[in-house]
Amino acid sequence: MKKYLFSTVFLFVLQMNPMSYAQLPGTIKWAFDFQTGSVYQSVALADDGTIYACLNYTHNVIAINSDGTQKWIFTAGDDVESAPCVGVDGTIYFGCENGELYALNPDGTEKWTFSTPGNTLGIPVEGPDGTIYFFCSYYGSASFKAKLYAVNSDGTEKWHIEFNDNYLTIDTPVIGPDGTIYAGDYDLLAIHPDGWVEWTYEHFGHLAIGADGTIYIATVLNGLYAVNPDGTEKWQYRVSNDNYNCQPVIDHHGALYLLDDDNRKLYCLNPDGTLKWDLYVGDHLWYTAAIGADGIIYFVTGDDELFALNPDGTEAWKSIGDSSPVIVDDGTIYVGVNQNLYAIISSSHGLADSPWPRFQQNNQNTGRYNYMSLLDEVSFHFVAPGQSIQKQITFNNTTDQNIILIGCTMSSDAYALLSNLPITVAPNSSELLTVSITPDVTNLYQSDCQMSYEKNGNTGTLSGYLQAGIFLEDQSEQALVAKKVYETYLACDQEEDAVIAKQNNRGLLYRFLGSFSTANQILQSALTSAQNNNYGYTGIKMNYGVVWSDLDDSEQAMACFTAAWQDVNENESESALAPPIYYNEAWEYYRSEELENASTLLEMAIGHANITDFCKAKAYVLRGAVNYQQGQTEAAKADFQQAVALDPDGPIGRLAQENLDALETGVGDIITGLPCEFVLSPNHPNPFNPETTVSFDLPRDSEVELTVYNVLGRQVRALIKGNRKAGWHTLKWNGLDESRRQVGTGIYLLMMSAGGFKSVQKMMLVR
Repeated sequence: MKKYLFSTVFLFVLQMNPMSYAQLPGTIKWAFDFQTGSVYQSVALADDGTIYACLNYTHNVIAINSDGTQKWIFTAGDDVESAPCVGVDGTIYFGCENGELYALNPDGTEKWTFSTPGNTLGIPVEGPDGTIYFFCSYYGSASFKAKLYAVNSDGTEKWHIEFNDNYLTIDTPVIGPDGTIYAGDYDLLAIHPDGWVEWTYEHFGHLAIGADGTIYIATVLNGLYAVNPDGTEKWQYRVSNDNYNCQPVIDHHGALYLLDDDNRKLYCLNPDGTLKWDLYVGDHLWYTAAIGADGIIYFVTGDDELFALNPDGTEAWKSIGDSSPVIVDDGTIYVGVNQNLYAIISSSHGLADSPWPRFQQNNQNTGRYNYMSLLDEVSFHFVAPGQSIQKQITFNNTTDQNIILIGCTMSSDAYALLSNLPITVAPNSSELLTVSITPDVTNLYQSDCQMSYEKNGNTGTLSGYLQAGIFLEDQSEQALVAKKVYETYLACDQEEDAVIAKQNNRGLLYRFLGSFSTANQILQSALTSAQNNNYGYTGIKMNYGVVWSDLDDSEQAMACFTAAWQDVNENESESALAPPIYYNEAWEYYRSEELENASTLLEMAIGHANITDFCKAKAYVLRGAVNYQQGQTEAAKADFQQAVALDPDGPIGRLAQENLDALETGVGDIITGLPCEFVLSPNHPNPFNPETTVSFDLPRDSEVELTVYNVLGRQVRALIKGNRKAGWHTLKWNGLDESRRQVGTGIYLLMMSAGGFKSVQKMMLVR
């Protein structure tokens, strides 16, 4: 009996052992022979498990079932050289050397093609709205160039942007959590889905995006850079002779993994950019790594080896591989080697629960965030002084688990979350959250939003970047003109063929908010788009010049005004744009104290048949300033009186009346149309309860800090911190601190700092 039992157990062990061995990580599950062609980047996976592979240096795209059998093969018109992308609706996108972008149905039939003037590069990627973005390279009039195309899901062009040198263009764009497209040549460009450039950063390379929206740039020449969502640098990491040919990848703790081909090393960096560990692998590193759900890091080397590393950098196992690895939910890793696709067993059931665990972020190669995100697009609001606005932001949960939002903090005291927490957000769904913004002045209000959450029993933090452009309707020239621009902007938004006009007006709105650099970039993009579309762009040239003037670059401003003037030269007498061009040129001459030139141009503006009363009033005020500077006081008075008559109840008329009063009384020197010096005026009323008005003057555009302190020197409230335009400014302090709590009776100090000027005023609050 004992012998029988022993044999049974022994036989049981013999039967189970081969099966256990077959499941060991690194074991090859199956291999598919392509016969011709190879896969060098990565395959893409459909929701049903179908594997799509572009066979490099052939015309073929092949579909393979998850059991390793062939499903279909498609032959394109030329060689395909990169990985495919699988859209949300199952469409397969890829490009080839003849310049065609192909869209295939899931059954392998052709859906449509889109033609370009050159060779399509890299992987097409899909935005949240279904737009397809991709690069093409072609030879221009004297050099190689590249274009970034945006193509609608039906194969029609949406827009394109041209780059000067495709040799420095990374082939594949990346889509941010808010739909922003990141691409570039020498510089990184953050491109709005409508096709205009939001900001640029001076380095560019292979990209990855962190959970807090940080953009990581692995350059091929000079290091790794971490850039905030607004385009400012966060930190950089450099080692000698570093050459990052691949995208960084990010684990669920926020650690970054970098493959350095020159030094033959894998680097692991902490989220703050400090080195955690590195590993010398001794061979070329050409393909991007991937991180499994259990934290294992997978990458291949130039000698056709697939490495699996533990999170501490120690080796777990090795197998065969020669392309970017793809990990699926059952633990299979797909990797190409020469003319074969291998399915290899691993311990990692799917990708890591992190923001960027592999090349192009997900197994569909869409380039889109597939995680959690807080989405907020800049919107413009007009409110009465003292009022708050409410706007909605979107929390996207694209994971397969419930997310419980449990807390929220804002970096700006102007922002507050109104939605009640906790909130449970179901898998692959969205939740609208309401925030309030309490403005003090016209400004672009921005805030980091830290949202704490619980997922599968674990807690974490998600960051978002919130923005809102808010105009106070205070009857200033800025508010009145901005309101007209905003109405035009909304009207353009309703017309499909008014994209360039919308860009122009959006740039002006940013200008009125004091965001001159952003306005400059938008108007530059609008001007480029107008030229590409053979669109009338004289007004954009003029506006572009005005923003260069805001940025204190008079030479660039005058170049733009001259270019605009050349457009209207032949029809000057009929053009409504001629008077504002004259006025803007006169302003530049006035700033540089070339008063005769300024006076001549103002005379031409005032005498023009198509000048509006508003523009004429401004011209009279500026000519009055010129006359005063030249000692012609009576002529200055006459000009200011003309301005008052033309705009009796408006901001220009009020300015002209203040100038007249100054001339009559001899008190104040404001006749130049701008304050002549920095001033912080006493608040009024003082003492006060519950609020007081604060006024300050700026003779030029300046970075301003206006802060309330208590008598112990502790900060109570930052009223302003940012750029403000030259002029007279007023705002109210309502006796609240940074946390929006009432402060008590006492003496408070108001400190102003701007352009090297500092001043302090005492204020008394009596409850």
